[in-house]
Amino acid sequence: SYETISGLRAEQVLGRSMREIVEEGLISASGTLLALEKRRPVTLDQQFRNGNRAMITSSPILAENGRVAMVVTNVRDITEICRLQEELERNEEKKRRSTSEAEALRRQLMRPVLRQLHRLLLA
Repeated sequence: SYETISGLRAEQVLGRSMREIVEEGLISASGTLLALEKRRPVTLDQQFRNGNRAMITSSPILAENGRVAMVVTNVRDITEICRLQEELERNEEKKRRSTSEAEALRRQLMRPVLRQLHRLLLA
């Protein structure tokens, strides 16, 4: 549910305009306001005070007269996906550093062997 994802309680948002909720910092951005402005579906990444992240898709529903009758918003929790992506990036960076360090160590260890081999070949 939205309360679980956002960490917000119903009484914090019910009956209030999305503009107020954004200005108060309860959510980082409003798909509803953006969909109203653009008059087309929009998707955005939303961050909440509790650290969770969600992918928000807001779609305006037009009345017969062409005016926006309502906006339907779908909220998908992407917190774990984002956490895993960050962990993957950290692990890839560790792998790059380890590979680089191993290559430097290999070169350092091979220098005396190559020098000795060179001396033997010249002898």
